[in-house]
Amino acid sequence: MAEAVAADVPLALIVLDLDGLKQLNDRHGHPAGDDCLVRVGRLLRTELRPGDQAFRIGGDEFAILLPETSGPGAEEVTERLVEWLERSGRSSVLRVEASFGIAATGAADDTPEGLLRAADEAMYRSKNRRKLARSD
Repeated sequence: MAEAVAADVPLALIVLDLDGLKQLNDRHGHPAGDDCLVRVGRLLRTELRPGDQAFRIGGDEFAILLPETSGPGAEEVTERLVEWLERSGRSSVLRVEASFGIAATGAADDTPEGLLRAADEAMYRSKNRRKLARSD
C-alpha cells in the first residue's frame, strides 16, 4: 500500500465490518459464525479484481485494497458487495449485514495509516447511521 501511495497511483481502501456476527455466534454457535466468515472470504475472492487484495484485520473486520481505483470506483465495489450480502441473506437463516467505510488517495492524509484511519472512521459513521435508521 505504501508503494501505491508514494507513486501517486490512485488507491482506495474499504473497511468492511460484519454487523451482527457476535449475535450470530451467540444464537447459532461459533461454527455458524465461522461459516459466515468463510462465505465473506469467498465473496471477496470472487467479486474483487485479480489485483485487488482483501485481508481480515479483526474478528469481523476486513480491509480491501483497490489499486488504481478512486473513491467512486470503491463505492461501486461496495454496492456490489452489499447486493451480494442481501441476496445471500435471503437464502440463508444465517443473515448478516455489513457496514462499509471508504477512503481514497487524494485526501489530506495519504499515508497508509491515514487511509486506514479514514476508512475506519467512515465505517463507524455508516454503522451509526444504520443504527439510528433502525431506531426510527
